[in-house]
Amino acid sequence: MNTQRINELDALRGVAAILVVLFHCSMGRVEAKYGFVYGKTGVDLFFLISGFVIYKSIRENETLKSFMIKRFCRLYPTYWAGVFITYFFILSYSYLGNHPSMYIKFSDFLINLSMFQNYFKVANLDGPYWTLSVEMNFYIIIGLLLFFRKLKYFILIGIGLCVYNAIVLAYSIDNYMVNQISFFLPILMYTPLFIAGMAFYRIFENKSSNWTNYGIVITCFLFKMFFLKIDYIGENSFISFEEHIITQFIYFMLFIAFVNNYLGFIANKVTLFLGRISYSMYLIHQFLVFYIILPFAIEKLKINFYIATFCFALPVVILIATFITYRIEIPLNNKIRTYLLKNQL
Repeated sequence: MNTQRINELDALRGVAAILVVLFHCSMGRVEAKYGFVYGKTGVDLFFLISGFVIYKSIRENETLKSFMIKRFCRLYPTYWAGVFITYFFILSYSYLGNHPSMYIKFSDFLINLSMFQNYFKVANLDGPYWTLSVEMNFYIIIGLLLFFRKLKYFILIGIGLCVYNAIVLAYSIDNYMVNQISFFLPILMYTPLFIAGMAFYRIFENKSSNWTNYGIVITCFLFKMFFLKIDYIGENSFISFEEHIITQFIYFMLFIAFVNNYLGFIANKVTLFLGRISYSMYLIHQFLVFYIILPFAIEKLKINFYIATFCFALPVVILIATFITYRIEIPLNNKIRTYLLKNQL
């Protein structure tokens, strides 16, 4: 893959991260209706990107060991830093702000460090962490297929999962086995996005099979639309079903432009920088902006929402994320990955 295309993907990460941060800044406020609320769908763009990137990685002769090592190094050091910082903010808010109801037990903090708190039925330390369970599902499935040398069947398996989930949702199947499967596979609702991301990489990689892969992309979009339609029945969502579908359509169109080399304009110094720090920014922002920075700026300092968001909340989040990225993520990622790959642990 050439540099321009990598840059485009990093720029999309930066855009997705900012969308999510702005959504959480406006959450519960009247200003949300002025476009910020659509940031709720930023995670969908992340899942599309993840499908593309992971498929690219495993197509480049990735072994199971190297896949596990690279995913561990990419996710955990930064995640641990985010969990420690967020726990510090929560404790400070709980004690200094006299909000005992916000206190998080130390045992819950430790379980959150595993990234598998969902399976221990422990609450996420911060809101965005729920998506990591979905990502981990994806990586575990990929790892199993690498182990059994069945990776070529992943898209077929993914479509199968989509069909299964569509049947469960369409017929409102509610029994112990189905509920257990849904509990252990939170990826089910988002499988179409990961599969679409993989198909987009195949379009980019092999131009001769475009129509087949475009068919997969369209199928994934229809599955996602169906899942959303069922999911919105009787649910008090931040945006309407129609609005969510429009955002999905935009994301899919962006990827079509991306794989056909028409998205170069999106890559610039700002978006590339935001893309570089996007993971750290995603991990540490919600509690910090929603409970600490914005209430202080708006209620104590009497600053309006827009100044509080763009002159206080965003700069602080970006500053902390930059520190984590360049002082923790990059150095530790390189050192740990080099050591583990060298020693084949």
